[in-house]
This record gives sequence, structure tokens and C-alpha cells, in this order.
Amino acid sequence: MTFTSIRARLCAAVVLLVSNLAQATFSPEVETGIRNAINSTASGMATYVAARLERLKQEVRSHHPYLAEVDGTELASRFPEIARSLDARRATTQMILTNARNAMIAAVVRVGVTGDPERVKSEVAAIATRAAADLQAVGNNPQLSAFFDALFAGMSRVLGFLQSTLDTLRRHPILFAVQIARLQATLDRIHWAAAADRDSVQSAVAEIRSVTSGMQASLATALERVFLNALDPAGRPSGTAVLKIAETGTELRGLLYPRTRVFKGMRYAHAPTGTRRWMPPTPAAPPRGILAATAYGPACPQRASSGAVIGNEDCLRLNIWTPADLAPGEKVPVLFFVHGGGFESTTPPIPFYDGQALSERNRAVVVNVEYRQGMLGFLVHPALSSASGYGGSGNYGLMDVVEGLRWVRRWIPAFGGDPTRVLLFGESAGAIATCTLLASPLATGLFSSAILQSGECLAGTRRMSQQAPRGSAYATKVCPTARTPEAQILCLRQRPLTMLVAAQPRQDYATAGFEDYRPVIDGFVLPESPVTRIASGRHNRVPTIVGSNADEIPEGPSTRSGYEGLVASLFGAGPGAAAIRTYYSPAAFGSYERAGGAMLTDLRFTCPANALAQLLSTSQTEPVHRFLLGHATAFTLNGATHGSELFYVFENTGLYRFSPEQRELAAGMARAWGDFARDGRVAWPRYRDGDEAYVELTVPSIRIGTGLREEACALVEAAIAGR
Repeated sequence: MTFTSIRARLCAAVVLLVSNLAQATFSPEVETGIRNAINSTASGMATYVAARLERLKQEVRSHHPYLAEVDGTELASRFPEIARSLDARRATTQMILTNARNAMIAAVVRVGVTGDPERVKSEVAAIATRAAADLQAVGNNPQLSAFFDALFAGMSRVLGFLQSTLDTLRRHPILFAVQIARLQATLDRIHWAAAADRDSVQSAVAEIRSVTSGMQASLATALERVFLNALDPAGRPSGTAVLKIAETGTELRGLLYPRTRVFKGMRYAHAPTGTRRWMPPTPAAPPRGILAATAYGPACPQRASSGAVIGNEDCLRLNIWTPADLAPGEKVPVLFFVHGGGFESTTPPIPFYDGQALSERNRAVVVNVEYRQGMLGFLVHPALSSASGYGGSGNYGLMDVVEGLRWVRRWIPAFGGDPTRVLLFGESAGAIATCTLLASPLATGLFSSAILQSGECLAGTRRMSQQAPRGSAYATKVCPTARTPEAQILCLRQRPLTMLVAAQPRQDYATAGFEDYRPVIDGFVLPESPVTRIASGRHNRVPTIVGSNADEIPEGPSTRSGYEGLVASLFGAGPGAAAIRTYYSPAAFGSYERAGGAMLTDLRFTCPANALAQLLSTSQTEPVHRFLLGHATAFTLNGATHGSELFYVFENTGLYRFSPEQRELAAGMARAWGDFARDGRVAWPRYRDGDEAYVELTVPSIRIGTGLREEACALVEAAIAGR
């Protein structure tokens, strides 16, 4: 296994962090703004800051001229030559890079928990120094040593510059924390940090302005432009958007952009606290009076990557983007998005799902929804089932999504949306939720089309009898002295939120799937399994697109023993497992990691998506389509990994940059999602029994194919059946 296939993404992320900080700081527009601001300050301050800016540019670029390349293409081209020299030292290299990566993640996330950026800065610098020293010792490789010496020196200098500049402004710690955490989340997308939203940045800048009067205020303004441009895809609003709902006497005050009005944090259900915990959501209408709708609501309670409990139970909120120039009475399609995160987190942070570009691309209303996560959203327990009135429990998070759809049907006309043209689409766990609602009678009539991005519900739905032991074990852990099921629920409803969330088990998505938090057949949301309802045609028959990505899980275990253990755990020890080892051999894929990743991608995503498309196409006359996001669309060396299509659908790339071909593909995908919301049509072939046509969304141009991974899926299916 090569350096490239082990942890190249760590190095790419670190280089991107350095280069993007430099790029954001020294772009011509921003540099002009800073220079203009400096010119209006006292000469001594101007001289100092100008010297710092120039020295940093020289230092970073002298170490690595290509650090200014934001897309990392040149860096990626250099990895093969480094990889060849490291191939014999792979185990030690993997350990060093893995440890450094994890330590950096922990240090960055700790900012939001401790509020001590000085400590985090010193820890990151120390980690970088240790990693460089350790890597230098691996085989005494001069080429690698020089590479990492320059890499970490550049990062340290950038961090040092930021520290000095912000010290000059007498900054408050939150600004540094937000910048570093947000850039990290933007660059990695894999739960690296729980970033604060744009409004927090504005508040921090405002606070800085209040303590940096006189000559420093103009420089704070220039820095604000740097931070906001880097952190918020929508940019700065041009004014206040006012929307009046006569029926309720509500006056909403949101954000106005040239082509879009945005209303954030709209409560669609009351906070599920106290006796409302583990109950269906209680609907909330827009309140009477003036309501500020400029900030995202809190995330639903969850654990951050650091392990800290974040969020708030008053989280059942919607965010709405609508065209700014709608004519009176005009109604446009609605795109209603359900985020992923394994039913235990909001990942990535909600601002990544900013709907402005998607709304503007399609002249449509875009809505995203927060819903309960983890045990707060999916607890199955006998006492809850007895008291429910329908004999079941669990699925509270899915009930939230249904309530959000009901709110849209009732109130979206006030925002210019057409409640008869609603596209329900979701990614990962959000796609599983979308699939489940295809089979749920509760969602009948609430949406007119559906798109599933990397998730399905045929194999993952559980019976309550399968999930109840997990719920009882959780209740016992949190309330060990409660003697009856009823006493356990009473105790759980009285426990503090932090205790409830901290006690939740963590899930292993790649190998085990969503074992702890799954939709269940509860007799209410799901009267029977989705397979049964869809196969019999008793589901919500709407035009549907089923999609997945080429490299959903790029890597499996890195050792032979790990690979063999994975195969045995999934397929047993029979002839089917032997066939799997032959087909997904390290020799064929280049390493144990790549072989295991390809196997898990087919098992967890490609083949289930094919099966769902096949089942839908034979049980409804409404069109069914299948897409694959191709390997060449990737921003990283790992390919089109889980969630990669979100960059294209929402056209929010953060500090990554689209190539011209990627930009064209993103525009085409966003338009396709909008077309599907408008009339359930898309210019792709239908998935039909016999040809199983699919479209590969890739660059430089899309491709049409049939029988996606047909041989591999037949092999996987046989191995599972013969286990």
C-alpha cells in the first residue's frame, strides 16, 4: 500500500489549509481592501502590518511556490514519486500520519469546547513538529523530509501570522476558533469540526470592532471581508427581507440578497423536552408579531467529533431560500432536503447545505430541515410502545421530517412555494429517511417526487423486537436504579440532556451500518417493511431518482488480517466468501485498503441502490432513474467518496475550486434536481427491468450505461445468501 493510498488526504488537507489561508488573505480584492484600510491608519501600524503581510507571502511561497494552488493539482501529481520511495516503509508512515491527523482534529475541535485558541495553536504546532521529525526518521528519506519540513513550516508561519495580526487587533478568542474550525470543516467534510455559522462570525467581528476603535477599525473591516468570503457561500446580505403572513399576523425579518430571500430557524414544531421527549412532534405555526429569521436554529443534540455534547432540544427548525422577485401569486417548485449523519449527527454543519445557489439556479424554494438524532430520535423501548396508542416506538426523527413536510404544505405558499410540487431529497441517512417515507402512509401526498443520494431502506429497516434490546440497554445505562420500564422512561425524561447524549453508542457506518439508530416497523410510520409495501405497490408512487457515488467508502482495513476479518464478518467462511476474496483481491485493486473499500462500497451502496431502483421500476409506472457520481469528479485523491455529490447539487465548494468541467457538471446537476422538482422529469434514461440504464455524472462529460456493477452485485448477493 502506497503513501498515496494511506493518508494522502491528510497532507492534501494540511496543504489546502495553508494555501487557502494564504489565498484568502492575499487575493487581489482583499489585499487591495487591506492596503486601503492600512493607508487610513497611523503610519506605525501601517508599516508593521504591511511588513507582516509581505514577509508571510515571501516565506510561504519560498518554501513551496505551489502552495498558492488551491485545487492541490500539482501537489497531487507529486505524490506518486514520494509514494514509490515510501512503499517499503508504509506501516510506520501510516501510523505517524494517522496519529498526526487524529491529534490535529482533536486539537482543532477542542477550540469550540475549551475556548482556548492559544493552547490549540501551540498543540497544532507541536503535533506538526513531532510528525515532521518522525517522518524524517522513516528511512532517513531526504525528499520526504524536505517536503514535510516545508509543509509544516509554511503552516506554522501562517498560524503565526494570524496570531500576530489578531493580537494587534486585540481580538477575542472566538474569532480564531471559528476561522480555524470552519476552514477545517470546509476542507475535509468528514466530521472534522462542528463549525459556528456565519452569524457567529459576524458577532465576533462586531465585538472586535467595538474594542478596536480608531485606526484599527478599518483593518477589522478588511479582515471581516476575508473571513466572511471564505466561510459563507452566500456572501453578505444586501438588506432585510420582510415577509408578512396575514393569517397569523406574523412579520418575518430575514436576509435579503440580490436574487434571494432567506428565512432561517423557522420553528415547525415545539421543543420536544420534558414529557415531549420521545413523543410525536407538536406542530408550531408561525407566531404572531415580529420574528427575526436571520440565524440558523440550534443543531439537534449530538456529540461533536471531540466527544463534547452540542446542540439544543429546541431544534425542530426549517431554513428557507426563496426567489426575491416573485410576482404576486406566483408559485414555484419546492426542494425539501433531509441531511445525513447516520441518524446521530448533523454532518457536515448546516451552512454547508446553504440553498441559495440551488434556489437561484432553478427559481425555486429550497428548504432544509433539522430532526431529532440518536436515541432522542430513534429510541425503541417497551414502555414507550405501551403508551403510544399504536403499540410501537422509535422513528421520532422520521416523524419530525413528516411534520416538516406538513408545515411546508400548510405554510410554504406564503413564501412563494407550490405545495403540490415538492421534491423530497436526502443524502446518506437523509436518503434512508426519504426511502422510508416512500413507504410510509404518514407521508402520502406530502411530496411529488423523490431523490435518494447514497442511501436506501430495503435492508436497513428493523423490527422493534430487534431494536428494543438496544433501547433497554441504553435506558439501564442512564437510569440504573429504575426498576420497571415505566420508571426508566420517567427517569430518562428527567435526565439532563448532556447525560442522555453522552451515553449514546457510537456507530461504525462502514462495516456495521446504522445498527443503533434505524427506522423500525412500528405500526405507525411504517406499518410493514418498505420492501413489502413497495413490492406490492402500496407505497407513495412518485417519480424517483436513486443515486450513489463511485468511491463511497474509499478504504477498508489496511492489513491482511483486518481484510480477512472483514470478509468473514460480512460473508462467513463458505464458498461465497472465497469468491468475494477472489473478486475483491488486493492484487486487483492495488492494496487491502482499496479492495476492502470497493467491496464495502458495492455492499453498502451500489448494489442496494440497484436493488431499490429495480424494485421501484417494477412496482410503479412513474419514472425511476439511477445515477452514479463518477470517480473523476473528485476533489481529493480518494475519488468520489460518500457525500461528494453534495458539492455539485448545492454548488457550495467552500475553499475547493471547481474546474471548468466540474462547474458545468454542477450546474447541470443542480438544474436536473430543479427540473425533477418542477415536473418529475429529467433528461436521463429510465431504469427498466432488462436494461437497468443509468447515467454516470462525471467529467469531462456524462455517460450512459447499463447494468451498473452487475457482476459484482450478483456475486455479493450470492455470498450473502450462502453465508
